[in-house]
Amino acid sequence: MENFDQIKSEIKNSVLKKIYRSEKPFSEFPFEGLGILITYRYIMELDNGKKYAFNRDHIWEWDNREKIVELETELKKEFGNKRILDIIDVDDYYFLLENEMVLHHNQAFGSELVYEKYSENFNEKGELI
Repeated sequence: MENFDQIKSEIKNSVLKKIYRSEKPFSEFPFEGLGILITYRYIMELDNGKKYAFNRDHIWEWDNREKIVELETELKKEFGNKRILDIIDVDDYYFLLENEMVLHHNQAFGSELVYEKYSENFNEKGELI
């Protein structure tokens, strides 16, 4: 991603307020044995009011061209109002939150917003397990 350092500096140390997804899927693809897999865009809103869309290998400032809906999940209270300490650039982009959890967009089987312990994804050296 060409402007990753700039976007990272804008997001890092901000507080994650909400997460949205696109109302309509942005891609659908057949997967043998599972049927049609659907992928959505995920968008985070920060405490400064800016929104950034993210998928596994790209982050960009959201342009509000598509209708989005707030993600309602039981985990919302776990990741909402948490400071983003870093964006880890490995095979996917991982957002490290102040509570030692990571948030990322897994697109292996459609769209899945993954929220897991940092230690379940990275070793003591900070390498992806």
